[in-house]
Amino acid sequence: MKGGIDRLVLNNTNYSTWIKLDQARAAVARARELELGQYGLSVVHVSVLSYLVMKNRSLTIDEISRWNLREPHSVSTLISRMEKIGLVKKEKIPGDKKLRISLTDKGRAIHSQLTYRSIDMALSILSDEEKDQMSAYLERIRDHTCHLLGIDFKPPFLLDQE
Repeated sequence: MKGGIDRLVLNNTNYSTWIKLDQARAAVARARELELGQYGLSVVHVSVLSYLVMKNRSLTIDEISRWNLREPHSVSTLISRMEKIGLVKKEKIPGDKKLRISLTDKGRAIHSQLTYRSIDMALSILSDEEKDQMSAYLERIRDHTCHLLGIDFKPPFLLDQE
């Protein structure tokens, strides 16, 4: 029976597409990790720094969690590590129950020095039109899957929705 199950899995277009998507993500992420390793950072560190730069204000753990599609406890641990190396600071605002996370000067300086060669090189095989199409497909898949999971994901580039 095992051979029958293997044949079903290999002939399943959705699963086959997911495998390719996961492999492509892993390959590009590995290249990005190698590039960011020169700065002593990971992809998730840079994601948090970039979101703080983009929003240009302090953020809560919940806001960062929604952006990264990660659990708040994981983000809290990440933020504590980032604080220890001086990239962000946590502060309690009077009258606000939640901690606010903001960039330090060091975090802002490191973010401004980052390069994107690994991403540029990986995506250089696609035309601008193909990148736009792929981006639209990935956005649809992300949004639909978040809906299925009951995750209230709102694109962070829209005007303040928090």
